[in-house]
Amino acid sequence: MGTQLSVTTIVLQNGQRSNEGTLFLRKIDAENIRQGLEVYALTETKSLDADKLCREVLDTFEGCIVKAGTTAFTTVLSEAYQACHQKLADTLQDAPFAARIGLGLTALAVRDDNLIFAKMGPGTLYLHDSSGLREVQPPLLNNAQDEASNGNNFLGTALGPAIIRVGHHTIAPGQTFIASTSTLADASSYDGLSAILDAPIEEGKDKLQLLMAQELYFAACLIKKDQR
Repeated sequence: MGTQLSVTTIVLQNGQRSNEGTLFLRKIDAENIRQGLEVYALTETKSLDADKLCREVLDTFEGCIVKAGTTAFTTVLSEAYQACHQKLADTLQDAPFAARIGLGLTALAVRDDNLIFAKMGPGTLYLHDSSGLREVQPPLLNNAQDEASNGNNFLGTALGPAIIRVGHHTIAPGQTFIASTSTLADASSYDGLSAILDAPIEEGKDKLQLLMAQELYFAACLIKKDQR
């Protein structure tokens, strides 16, 4: 039997699907790094300036990706996260102390069946397969020091350089991987989320919309490989 990998995104604002996905989620063409490589970036923050800050970080992140050469992709990711962290820190420097709220950035890079994922700050990663649902916590990149030394380790407010977590996975038939804003973890039980991720991808998107309808905004990227 053949298999087919599908990648789909969903962005909700005030419970409705949004075409303004660039505010919180962006797809980036990374052919300049590897042929067939697609990169997805998701942001989240509790700042009242969420639109502005998320756009700024996504613009910076995309700029780093599209300008990268054939350097190892984990190096590209590390440099991109550091650039986003510094850019946001500079932006927040002149803000009132109470408004200095950091940001979470989750990135996915997909090529064929291979997936690289990275995160700093809030964001949720899950993998679903025949064994059930499990949360994915990638290891710290390059044996970095523990994140606790970096305060909350959010982009823009971490006390030191960006400390990111990076993992790798090969998507097997019957598996679904989801990266989303962190509110998903509190909105559903494991059984409920498992049922959503086990459903056909369009049905799963509809169920996610119902589940997250009360959130101000929600963004997710689903990667699914069905058995055909």
